[in-house]
Amino acid sequence: ECLRSLLIAVMWKSLKIPAVELRSSLELFSGQSFRWVKLPSGAFDGPIGSRVYVIKELLDDTAYQVLPTDASDDGEATLRDYLQLGVKVQPLFKQWSAADKNFARVSERFVGLRVLRQEPFENLISFICSSNNNIARITQMIGR
Repeated sequence: ECLRSLLIAVMWKSLKIPAVELRSSLELFSGQSFRWVKLPSGAFDGPIGSRVYVIKELLDDTAYQVLPTDASDDGEATLRDYLQLGVKVQPLFKQWSAADKNFARVSERFVGLRVLRQEPFENLISFICSSNNNIARITQMIGR
């Protein structure tokens, strides 16, 4: 059991990004994507391309695992692209807050929220399903 716990801990890879720049619990369930599932452990799993990613929020970082594993590709570049981690959201939030008092009022509830770079087909199907539906219903339809 101790060895198993150690192996699981070793398998997590850090994205080395602070919580003010990424909060997976916000964007994965904000109505942008409907294929992510919250696991009993508190981590989230979902598909990106042909692989399954497991994302875990830490106090001030985000860690991930990817399946199937591939020694030549740890999946980090794909995950960074999907989450658009090349875009710094904290300066944008400051700029938008200065320009819009309504955004400034609510933005603290959405620290770390970012726009996902989904595959175009998945995005299109999600949009089509969104007509006259709510997030729970769309998630159920996409999951079938």
